[in-house]
Amino acid sequence: MQYTIYNKQAEGLVLVAIPALGERKEIYEQLATDLPHCKIISFDLPGHNGYQVADCTIVSYVKNIHNQLQRLGIQRAHFIGNSIGAWIVQAYYKQYAEHVASIWLLDGGYFFEPVAETEPIQLPMTERFEDITETVEALTETLADTTNRAFYQQYFTQNFVHQQHIWRHHAEEAAVNALAKELDNYDFRVETMHVPLFLCIAEESATDEITRQRIQAFEQQHQITATIITNGQHLLPLTNHKELADIIKNLCC
Repeated sequence: MQYTIYNKQAEGLVLVAIPALGERKEIYEQLATDLPHCKIISFDLPGHNGYQVADCTIVSYVKNIHNQLQRLGIQRAHFIGNSIGAWIVQAYYKQYAEHVASIWLLDGGYFFEPVAETEPIQLPMTERFEDITETVEALTETLADTTNRAFYQQYFTQNFVHQQHIWRHHAEEAAVNALAKELDNYDFRVETMHVPLFLCIAEESATDEITRQRIQAFEQQHQITATIITNGQHLLPLTNHKELADIIKNLCC
């Protein structure tokens, strides 16, 4: 497994973190800074950020996470996942419920829409580093938080690696497409939760009627109230880490 432990000496809660598809474990770095008393163990997805594994399935991935947590002596933890990570932490709960203290779903994990066939995801690559910097600059300009642009630029730039004179995305296309397809074909949502469940939705995601209906159905099923993060954007641990940290402090610490 490939992971980073933030705040290693912290004696508060332990948070196991799973990033969004195409992102890296470092997406939780700023959240860890905002939660100094929380030990955050952030895992890379299979086929991402140089993490090579023969079996990229979600079932195999959660088993590997569990085995690694056991080796680290972590018997029980809180689990947080962004986008695809929100479905993955539920897949973990289905297999290892007794090891889960709570579940945090960040802009994902609250609906299932089977898709028979989709266009394959193509990841960017270029010979010119200038193309990367221009793309990163444009992407950073779209973020609501203007106070932390240096970190955002660094993070998004490091999403690309230089190999054989080509700048390419850190994730492997085969792994990204396999994970996306698995999510399209299998419903990883948990029908009944026996631990505290929190759903945080980015404001930009909650603008259409279909999404609002999905959120409402999930709320009714689990008897919870979703938190809509004002000015929130899809990559909540990155773009809205301060707001997210405050929510975790108030509800979980």
